[in-house]
Amino acid sequence: MIKGTGIDIEETDRIRESVKSKSFRERIFLPEETAYALSRPDPALHFAARFCAKEAFAKACGSPQLWLEVCVVNDDKGAPSFALTGKAAELTKGCRVHLSLTHSKKYAAAVVVIEETNETG
Repeated sequence: MIKGTGIDIEETDRIRESVKSKSFRERIFLPEETAYALSRPDPALHFAARFCAKEAFAKACGSPQLWLEVCVVNDDKGAPSFALTGKAAELTKGCRVHLSLTHSKKYAAAVVVIEETNETG
C-alpha cells in the first residue's frame, strides 16, 4: 500500500549558485553527498538532484524538512536510494522508500514513493 508520494523539480542554475556557499552546502547536504557531487564533471547537476530528492522525501512523508537526516546514496550500479537517520528513519519504519532522480542542464527532478510493507524493522 502506498503511504505517500512526493515530487520536486528545480532549476539547476539556482542550485548552482546556492552551492557556491559553503554554509548552504553544510546546511543541506551530508559530507558524503558533497563528496559525490564534487567528484562529478558538473557537480551542480548532482547537488540539484539530491536537493530535489530531499524535498520530494519531505512531501511524501508530509513532514518538515529533515535535510541532514536524509542522505542520497548510490549502489554499485549507480542506482540512487536513501540512507535515513533520526526522525526520517522513524517516519519510514516498516516502509520501503523508492527514489528516482533525473537531471538535464536546466532542470533536476526527483520522485519518492513510500510503500508500507509488513516488515517491522
